Amino acid sequence: MKMLLSMVIIVMVLSVIPIVFSCWFSGLPKEGYDWDKSSPYECGFISVKNPGDFSSRFFHLVILFLVWDVEIVLLVPCFQDLFGWSPEGFGAVLFVLILVYGLYYEMMEGTIKWTLHEN
Repeated sequence: MKMLLSMVIIVMVLSVIPIVFSCWFSGLPKEGYDWDKSSPYECGFISVKNPGDFSSRFFHLVILFLVWDVEIVLLVPCFQDLFGWSPEGFGAVLFVLILVYGLYYEMMEGTIKWTLHEN
């Protein structure tokens, strides 16, 4: 237990040191914040209109991708070790079935249907 605690402390100290040096040597301006450097720059022109709205359909698609990506990463090693039916295997199959039902629900809801807007 002492070895684990000492390893955690060493890892935390070693991860904080680069952050401290990065902040220290970042070269923050002495005169203050420069608003011109933080303003958006588009070829020297001032922006005429506001950027478009964020697509909620795209956001839902990204969330679905993340859920399925994490599920595959976590379950592939589990399925490699299962040679027969066991309670763990049943739980993994049940989890996949719940995710497949969620994907089916999203398809029926119309989130995955990607349409092109014609002008």
